[in-house]
Amino acid sequence: MTSKKIGIDIGGSLIKLAFEEKGSIRLKKYPASEVATVLQWLKIIGINTIALTGGRAGGIKEKFFPDAKIIHEFEGNHLGVNWLLRQKNLFGFEKYLLVNIGTGTSWYKVENNHCKRILGSGIGGGTLMGLGSYLTKTDDFSSLVKLASFGDRKNVDMLVKDIYKIEDPKINGELTASNFANLKEGAKKEDIANALLQMIGETLFLLTKQAAKRESLQKIVYIGGAISENPHLKMILTSFQDQMEGTPYFLENGEYCGAIAAYLSI
Repeated sequence: MTSKKIGIDIGGSLIKLAFEEKGSIRLKKYPASEVATVLQWLKIIGINTIALTGGRAGGIKEKFFPDAKIIHEFEGNHLGVNWLLRQKNLFGFEKYLLVNIGTGTSWYKVENNHCKRILGSGIGGGTLMGLGSYLTKTDDFSSLVKLASFGDRKNVDMLVKDIYKIEDPKINGELTASNFANLKEGAKKEDIANALLQMIGETLFLLTKQAAKRESLQKIVYIGGAISENPHLKMILTSFQDQMEGTPYFLENGEYCGAIAAYLSI
């Protein structure tokens, strides 16, 4: 690492870093369980200009870096998003809905480089980890996502067609009538993981749809650790696209937006 400044996003599940190396911004992440080791290492190698963001930033500042700058994640994430959009040559995003799916989920209206948090939910990656590990005895995020990809939620959820036996052209029989309503003892853990991810995705989609409509936003940018390397959740969020007027964008490296914003602030 050649840079003497660094942006650090301290979340509930991950610690994310943004720093300069060989003329480019480099990005790294570590499990939150390794946070003390990572921060002690940074202190030893002499990083002297630090900006922190995320829910645990205050505690980390007090314990490790008393002179660090703190950037409120509700006010700063969009700066990282805008930087990544420019890197990908994606322009015309002066006004958009930003959906940050982390441990929980937050929705922001971004307009003319100003950001306002308009909605929040406790549904997110933490929901998958908490319920998923309890129901399937699998406590690793990547393993849960992989497990869900092999399951079939129809063995757990009650679908519309399970209630309405005569097809009504106005009702899609594949839609969920009730999450987990068909859960039986002995259900396969793959099916449970699949149904849980479906419930999370459906809930987040409905809240996103309502927020986009209320704020008249046509572009929707998804970021966050819970959606990174999670193609199944992305598939769920886009499977209802015929019900959404806006266009979704899944920003590559979007989970690092907080760390990037913190880095750019110093």
